[in-house]
Amino acid sequence: MSGANVNLTPAIEMFPDYERERVRVQEVRYLIAMEDVDAISEDYFQQYVSRDRLARWGPPDTARNALAAIGHAVSTPGHYGRAPTLVGLSAAPLAELCDDLWPKQQHAEYLTYTCGSCAVLVEPGSGEGEEADDLVSFSVVPSHRLWATAHQDDPTEPVVMRRLRIRRINQEAVYTWDVWDVSDPAFPSWGVYLAEGSGKLGRDVTFEATGSDALEGDAYPWRRLNGSPFLPWSIHRSWDVGDLWNWQRGRSVARGTLQAMMLFSACNRAALNATGKVALVFNAKPIGSTVRGTDDGMQTMSLDAEPGDLVYHVPLESGVQPSVTEIGEVDTLPALQAYAMAYSSQLAADMGITPTDAVRAGANPMSGVAIHLTNETKREEQRRRGPLCRKADLRTVRHAAYLAGLDPAGVGIVYHEVGKSPDEERAEREDQEWSLKNGFASSSDVMMARNPGMSREEALLELARIQREAGLAAPSVEAAVLRLDAILEQAGPLRSELAEVQALLEGVPSEAYHMEDDSEEGPEHEGMESAAVELAEGEEPEEAAAMEGQAAPPPVEDVAASAAVEVALNGAQAEFLVATVSAVAKGELPKSAGFAAVRIALPMVPEDQIAALFADVVEGSTAPPETGGV
Repeated sequence: MSGANVNLTPAIEMFPDYERERVRVQEVRYLIAMEDVDAISEDYFQQYVSRDRLARWGPPDTARNALAAIGHAVSTPGHYGRAPTLVGLSAAPLAELCDDLWPKQQHAEYLTYTCGSCAVLVEPGSGEGEEADDLVSFSVVPSHRLWATAHQDDPTEPVVMRRLRIRRINQEAVYTWDVWDVSDPAFPSWGVYLAEGSGKLGRDVTFEATGSDALEGDAYPWRRLNGSPFLPWSIHRSWDVGDLWNWQRGRSVARGTLQAMMLFSACNRAALNATGKVALVFNAKPIGSTVRGTDDGMQTMSLDAEPGDLVYHVPLESGVQPSVTEIGEVDTLPALQAYAMAYSSQLAADMGITPTDAVRAGANPMSGVAIHLTNETKREEQRRRGPLCRKADLRTVRHAAYLAGLDPAGVGIVYHEVGKSPDEERAEREDQEWSLKNGFASSSDVMMARNPGMSREEALLELARIQREAGLAAPSVEAAVLRLDAILEQAGPLRSELAEVQALLEGVPSEAYHMEDDSEEGPEHEGMESAAVELAEGEEPEEAAAMEGQAAPPPVEDVAASAAVEVALNGAQAEFLVATVSAVAKGELPKSAGFAAVRIALPMVPEDQIAALFADVVEGSTAPPETGGV
């Protein structure tokens, strides 16, 4: 709890008994995440190590903070490293209104990962500035300072929110509850009340705290455009576990972080011990020394000496030769260090980060520990938590819009995905170069892969532009570009001609390309592959028709040859054409549907030629085969 250096009872005592375990757990996680961990680490260490030994260890090593390192790794850049883009009719004014929100959301995402949840409050701004974002203000509040009452039908939706704060009332620092209550939509309220412990609300001190009375009924300002009240809070959760705060999932990582700190503290002590040994002196006493006692009654004697000094001793027993023995050689440091590092990495795995993605940086026990994640792991985590972020952020944006008098209907939010790292880009380039070298991809394939959404025609034009600028464009390339422009002006590109143009632009024979129709309107996108039926093994189309005494559809060879009069079809296209005609003849597909299917799937075939193919086909003129089918 920040605010004032005052002597107050622990804040946890202000909460009701049933909330205290959650508050305690999330407060510990918050302190670790904010790297304010000295006090709680010492308390934790004492569960395992005596006070005297801890005193010899010195200050705890809190630099090895696995929870904070993991939180930084998965939230940087996260969803807010680049400000998200709002889309919709009101996107422009809402984007200006929420300009101050996104930098704060970076901290909110960090707390969400490390503490399980946090909340964002939207309040009316000062309204004194000229900027739109002066109309509202945003606050990120850690969840261990909030106490909510959930809706009786939805445990994830609060209807009452209480925020514990330190305020000065009558010149005295006291705990207070700021309370928002929309449990009765007809009479919503907000006010400030003294916190009397165990979740009890004291007297109303709204006026002493804010200079105005409590906001109740019609005075309640947080309302939608239709006048209905709302709570101005949005809860961010790392996982949707079906409750308000998601406080239990991940709590063991906080304890594990304290355990790792203890291990590294012991490792530091072992490293210091390795710099020297303990000398045991028998039957001799130095003339000048210092005697120190310990809590358990033991005494140690030490003296100050520098290299080259002569330190005189007197024998304790005559006739017995004094002796000195050195002990304390440290041979456990490497094992201790390795265990501490492995323990920290395991914490990353426990938070859902696979060991191959968690890289320990700094093998030296005196160096820091950082968790490095591949960009692909960050992208996967972005996608996993994206729906949770979007739900909370859209709620915050809508709350801000209502306070500013804007209509947020139809607003959407788009997050920017983490870009590829140099290593990932290099690996992708090497894969593409291998595919080009071995004939598994063309230059236009690579251009399309590197520019998602680019069509093959656009890729070819871009390749031609590159060749022109590099001064490598031969006359044949210039001619190919002109042909490509002409192709693009037609309703649908002729694939055979496009293959020739591609061959000219990429400098390989046209036979190297198996040009398929990549239109999204193809039969594979419309479920039209169901029209393709197979004949029973050994059965000819003529035989099937003769069984019913009706005319047979044209043989496969005739259909394929007819289709190739003006346009050359590849094998798959010819098979589809034959199957469609056969399906119409067998009554499995209306002639109009078959005609439309061929038009969509094979736009390179002229319409009059398709009509000619279906002219002699009678619906249901042949019986379907007894075997085979889709």
